[in-house]
Amino acid sequence: MATAEKELSKRIADIRRRHYGARGKGAFAAQLGVSAEEYARYERGAVPSGEVLVRICELTGEDLQWLLTGVAARGTVVIAGTRGRHQELLARLARLLDERPELARPLESFVRLLVDGSDLEPAAKQRLENSDHAALIPIYAATEPVKLEDADAADGEPDGGHPLLPTEIASLRVAAEVRIMEPDPQGTERNARAVELVEIQERSGTSRLCVRDELVTAHFPQAFALRVNDDTMAPMIATGDAVVVSPTVDPELGEPAVCIDARTRGSRCRIWLGSDADRIRLGRCSDGCVEEVAPADVLHSFAVLFRVCLAA
Repeated sequence: MATAEKELSKRIADIRRRHYGARGKGAFAAQLGVSAEEYARYERGAVPSGEVLVRICELTGEDLQWLLTGVAARGTVVIAGTRGRHQELLARLARLLDERPELARPLESFVRLLVDGSDLEPAAKQRLENSDHAALIPIYAATEPVKLEDADAADGEPDGGHPLLPTEIASLRVAAEVRIMEPDPQGTERNARAVELVEIQERSGTSRLCVRDELVTAHFPQAFALRVNDDTMAPMIATGDAVVVSPTVDPELGEPAVCIDARTRGSRCRIWLGSDADRIRLGRCSDGCVEEVAPADVLHSFAVLFRVCLAA
């Protein structure tokens, strides 16, 4: 790929992440009026038509000169069509995100809380207000059955408890500080931030590790995490990492996903390559091989939202 094309594809991807989020490829493609497959080609190095390039800037308010060349036009305000009193604030936010891109996800979550605060599910609100058991994301081993029917049955319950956590917790302690991040094909710690790894003790005497993260659970109240026990997703996801999923978020083409085996209820993490009536196609990062699975053998499939690095 030529350097100019590579840099253009990188700027398109930057715009998409800035305005539509890490998982916004499909939504951005729909707004641009192109298929998801066609848009994916843009981020891989294909050059869009002039009409599409202009449409990208119309949708996002980004500078066309910057998109084409990487050099901003003099005096450009990153988000167009705003009132004068807002332009300075928006420009400051744009500069901040350019300097510290890891702040993008926390800022997006804060904006969502401002806009949707009154509409957050009661369960999410109650967890945010509960100082001891707030925002816990339970972690399961790859071979451990996850009782997802419990999550389905508890959906919408007003008590605020996580459907996959015990109702009676005897004790809780912070075990370590770990890092949560967006999965990246190169294995970099993209938009990483520190969160607490918490060990809970049930009254029965059993224990479970959880991640405590208010930003995730505010928007994904049923989120849970699954350990990865092989190296097939390296370097994107390492052996021993956990991946955060939610029963409400389906896989996206070309993105990491988790499949729950219909017989064992165990899990495996792969790249989602699509499905039809006869097969589900899953890719491996480590060697590029493609696995084919019968749909009847897969109980559930979920998009990977985040990677949690549990290694010391």
